[in-house]
Amino acid sequence: MKHSTKRAISKTVTSVLVFILALAAPALLAAQSKPPITPNQSFGAAPTANEVYSWARTAKEKLPSSAAWDKAKTETETQRDMMRLIKRGQSIIEHVVERGSAMSAAEAANYDRQMRTVVEQMDKLSDGAAAKGGPSSCFGGCDKQYKGWGKGKGWNRFWCKAACFKIEIHVG
Repeated sequence: MKHSTKRAISKTVTSVLVFILALAAPALLAAQSKPPITPNQSFGAAPTANEVYSWARTAKEKLPSSAAWDKAKTETETQRDMMRLIKRGQSIIEHVVERGSAMSAAEAANYDRQMRTVVEQMDKLSDGAAAKGGPSSCFGGCDKQYKGWGKGKGWNRFWCKAACFKIEIHVG
């Protein structure tokens, strides 16, 4: 009796495994036929010129003018670094708005990449400012509201953090 029970269980398990493999085989074959993502490929689609232009216009509306930033008085090295990043970001925004929706896809991707670099540096600075008693709740609010990068969230995080900084140093 023991032998027949073991044999019946073995046949059942084997049948179940064959059935599962038969169900999974098409999915496995489809996954193998797709080329792998290389380090140079993005996980998301590159933004279009219209998207980048739209994000830049929105940011420009939300930011103080360049002249207002020029009058700002920074007191610490962190504030001076943040000011440089804001001016760099504002310059990118000005270039995008100047080019408009007529920019090429490569230009749009380049501007998006440049803004991503600026925002990543702002994120590092604002993390450091929070550790030193800076306006962490405002900067942290930007991080929570505009998580990630895609669909303009990083561009929104730029103008949001610039607004926090504006309050910190009393611009305008």
